[in-house]
Amino acid sequence: MKSKQSDLFEHFFGGEKSLPKSEERPLVLSYSQISTYQQCPLRYKFQYIERRPSKPSPHLDFGNTIHNTLKDFHQNFDLRKTSPLRSNPTPKGTDAPDEYWETSNGASLEDLLDLYEKNWVSEGYENREQEEEFRREGERMLKNYYQTAIKNPNLPLYLEESFKFRIGDCEIWGKIDRIDRLPDGEWEIIDYKAGKRKIEQVGLEADLNPLEIDENFQLSLYYLGCKEKFKKVPGKVSLYYLKYNQKISAARRPEQLRDVERIVGQVASQIREKKFEAKKGPLCPWCGHKEICPAFKESLL
Repeated sequence: MKSKQSDLFEHFFGGEKSLPKSEERPLVLSYSQISTYQQCPLRYKFQYIERRPSKPSPHLDFGNTIHNTLKDFHQNFDLRKTSPLRSNPTPKGTDAPDEYWETSNGASLEDLLDLYEKNWVSEGYENREQEEEFRREGERMLKNYYQTAIKNPNLPLYLEESFKFRIGDCEIWGKIDRIDRLPDGEWEIIDYKAGKRKIEQVGLEADLNPLEIDENFQLSLYYLGCKEKFKKVPGKVSLYYLKYNQKISAARRPEQLRDVERIVGQVASQIREKKFEAKKGPLCPWCGHKEICPAFKESLL
């Protein structure tokens, strides 16, 4: 008798067989919900079940501003029509003067920065100084992004594309930042990261490592969501770290995708069993619910 896991794998890679469904009402989960539960079940309860308001976060508002700016930019402008006015060779690196990148047709750096100002959200910052610090950092990131993108322009197929699919008794949903069609016809899923990498958030530093993308559960969900919605297997998935202006990419292997149902099943089972204990960790000081968390208060004693 085949397992549900083998049914899931056959559905995505061996035909159009329907996914196994439970008679129970499906538990609706996104990557953010799964990630939040894994980080701290009590935070998941506060945020998604009790829907308690959390303290505004400058990182969240900043991330939303950057994502909305890039979405509007690529929706309204075609970088393929953009070319530097100067005829001299492209300068090395991403620190060329702004005027070099002015364009005769298509999108300009000014267009991108204008959208940045229009999308700016002032809520969540502790004071004007912090807001200006974030604003300057965002401008730097977008300038570097533009200078890189103009050298190898590509027209996205989809931006902020939603998807949903079933895994057992769960309905998985989400939005993919960007899907590109590559010159060879393959599709690439791109997820923007506007903040620091998690390893830095806990006081550690390391170079970008391709293994990070192998272990990225979010991109595995997006891969399956794309396959289910468009009946198209993406050629590669990518994380674009805007802070560093670097992108790391990889293909998805079958064994990575087999882990998806196991992880979703484990989290869903614990949520249905109402296991919402607090989980202390190095990111607790940045939690938007720390003021009402008994575990965090206890740690301050």
